[in-house]
Formats: sequence, C-alpha cells, structure tokens
Amino acid sequence: MKDQGIATWALICGSWVLLAVARPNWASREIPAVRYLAERSYAIYLLHLEALAILKRLDGLSLVMLLILTWAITIPLAELLFRFIERPGMRLRERFSASRSATASPH
Repeated sequence: MKDQGIATWALICGSWVLLAVARPNWASREIPAVRYLAERSYAIYLLHLEALAILKRLDGLSLVMLLILTWAITIPLAELLFRFIERPGMRLRERFSASRSATASPH
C-alpha cells in the first residue's frame, strides 16, 4: 500500500516537472506559488532531506502526513535560507562582478 502512495506522488511530481519543461513560461510567470517555490528551489533542495530524516524517526506517520510535515518544516527554513544567505550572496556576486567589469581595461 505504501508503494502505491509513493508511486502516486512520483507521478504527480513528475507531471509537474514535465509540464514545466514543456512550457517554461507556464511555471515561471503564470502561477505565483510556483514562481515562489522556483526562487527558493535550491534552499528547498538542501533542506528537504534533513527534514524528512528527522520526521522519519517518528513512528506511525502516514506517507501523506510525512509529506505535509516535511513541507511544513522545509518551506519556512528555505525562506530563511533564501532571505538571509542566498539573496545577499547573489547581491554580493552582482556587486563584485559589476565592480570588476568597471575596473577592467579594454585591450
């Protein structure tokens, strides 16, 4: 029974990925929630397995509850990581590359 639930979620997630690949503008511009998740996708990628590992230690959670709690932990932590680490790092990179290109002399 658990394998059917995992297969169902894999099909749902795979469908979203295929739709996003087939029509990239659909995922990035049309739906704000998808855009929000896309901007934080690296932080989500870094954190979701840790949240899942912590929750797997709790016995008796159904697959659905495990997924819901994983998202409930991952999304707020990903927001913090994005806001306080990733975004400032991107700004610093832009500032560094802009100052570097301004000081480079043409040959």
